Amino acid sequence: LTGYYQPGEVYYWHLFENHEKAIGANPYNSTVQKALTDLDVSRTVSQADAYSIVIAEPSAFGVGDTFSNWNLIVSTDVPGVYLEQVTALADAAKSNGFDDISMNVYSYLSGQHAGKLMVVAQAPNGSRLGAFLDNMNSDWAAPIMAKVGQIRNFERGFTMNCTVTHVK
Repeated sequence: LTGYYQPGEVYYWHLFENHEKAIGANPYNSTVQKALTDLDVSRTVSQADAYSIVIAEPSAFGVGDTFSNWNLIVSTDVPGVYLEQVTALADAAKSNGFDDISMNVYSYLSGQHAGKLMVVAQAPNGSRLGAFLDNMNSDWAAPIMAKVGQIRNFERGFTMNCTVTHVK
């Protein structure tokens, strides 16, 4: 659960092994409802989107685990080339001391961003994510970011500090 566009809003997501289970699931399940009621302030769930996984690095989280994300919503006319650059950035990061950063890409299937991509840089905590972002102008990242900037339309970016509330 995290804030979203406006103060008081909650953005939450589920990851499923396939779309049949994802779309067939109850988005207002008891785990989500309990997590919302445990918050100290009133929250509104303003949006729930469906995504397809395009690129995903392996991960295994347990309830209570925390991590930080930098999420970028983008559109591109050359998705294959864009995905190659995301992979190049992930590889370069690992070669330059950021082996704890993963890069994942999702395709929006619904909502206001349907048809766009969400690129996620994920770190074990906010400090590591910040260090990664500090390196976007470094010798190893800047050339890749320059290529990416020529082939995407940047729609929105946001950071999140996350806590896992349920694992099945």
